[in-house]
Amino acid sequence: APAALPALAVTDTLKRGEAMTVAGTVSRDGLWRAQTPQGARLDLLLAAHRAAAGYTLPYALTDDAAVMEAAGHAVRLVDGDEAA
Repeated sequence: APAALPALAVTDTLKRGEAMTVAGTVSRDGLWRAQTPQGARLDLLLAAHRAAAGYTLPYALTDDAAVMEAAGHAVRLVDGDEAA
């Protein structure tokens, strides 16, 4: 994969809220907490950031991994560190 994301599996119980009321419990299956720093091939990352300026997406690109994903690049999950 041209990018790597240190991450920790989500272990907390997740709740969806609406109007300050619990609207449901979210499954944590397959969910990860992203950490920084993240790594990527610089040429692909720069091109992905340039391309992202023209994207209209239903979600925000909040980190380099999201930018790489939006550009169609694979991002490998690697073991994160709780102390980081």
